[in-house]
Amino acid sequence: MSDVILPRTMSNMIAEALRDQILSGEIPTGTRLQQNDIAARFRVSSTPVREAFAELRRQGLVSGHEHRGVRVARPTLHDVINTSDVLELLEKPCIVASVPHLTDEDLAKARDLMSAHRSVPANEWRRRLDLDTAFHTALLVRCPNTKLKELSAECHRESAAHKLMTSALEGEDLMETVYAQHEAIMEACEARNARQAGARTVDHIRWGREAVRMGLK
Repeated sequence: MSDVILPRTMSNMIAEALRDQILSGEIPTGTRLQQNDIAARFRVSSTPVREAFAELRRQGLVSGHEHRGVRVARPTLHDVINTSDVLELLEKPCIVASVPHLTDEDLAKARDLMSAHRSVPANEWRRRLDLDTAFHTALLVRCPNTKLKELSAECHRESAAHKLMTSALEGEDLMETVYAQHEAIMEACEARNARQAGARTVDHIRWGREAVRMGLK
């Protein structure tokens, strides 16, 4: 049975547009976002704007109350570590459930994404993190639990946003470790070894958490 694809809501689209502008630096840290201004810009009522603000607040990208307006925030070390902890809890069972059902086409796509990620120039951090998220979520695609899969993907996006905004994991020496860990996860999936894929995924997340902790101290 194929997954049901839910339509994107207006609040989703507003949140994604604002998120992109925040991550690109077009909307700088400290900027105040007013509900009425954003509603006028997108030509919508205040309701989807409040919902978008709430989503951005959950991702740690803004602070404040969605009814009174929010301010673009820089994620703290606490935010980054908490997101990583949740990602570990979500992604291990998700990839373990997905691996037995991955098709040859799924695996080929994931390997292509991994190769593309490795080829991104060092100064293109946003693209590098987007491809990192795409690689991981490509290996979760066959998880039968749709909700777990959605939460895992969302947590990956949030983690990537935090890393981008804090300049965490910069440095090609660290990236060589990331590439090697991706390869270990990929090989476990290609061998259809779900348990090993789960273990390598946990290793990867825990290493990244410690690298971020050391980098942001």
